[in-house]
Amino acid sequence: MKKKTLAKPNKKVIIAEMEKARPFKLKDQSPEEKSRILLSLQSLKMNAGWLFLTQVFQENIKILENQILDKRGEDNKVLTEDIVDELRFKRMYLKELLGKPDSWIKLMSGEVEEQEPENNDPYH
Repeated sequence: MKKKTLAKPNKKVIIAEMEKARPFKLKDQSPEEKSRILLSLQSLKMNAGWLFLTQVFQENIKILENQILDKRGEDNKVLTEDIVDELRFKRMYLKELLGKPDSWIKLMSGEVEEQEPENNDPYH
């Protein structure tokens, strides 16, 4: 039987280091930047692409609502409670996504105050 020689382990090579994601903080923005963002969001709501996405999301929400209520999938198979919960989450996410431009416009225009995101990480 022939002996195999093991190669030396390779050195760890770091290709790129990424900065940790930080939440967007409105208070870090200058008044000019806030104004620019507000105008961008207002124009986004009138953009044909956003209007198209809104229609698609609304149709997807209707489909999800029917599946949740009927507890049946597109193929008419009975859905488990876990899958129905996933569908509820998808519906909630789409509704939240549809409201994002309006909620950011309210935030940027000062109608509502910025809230710190809740940190539930016990090791933070």
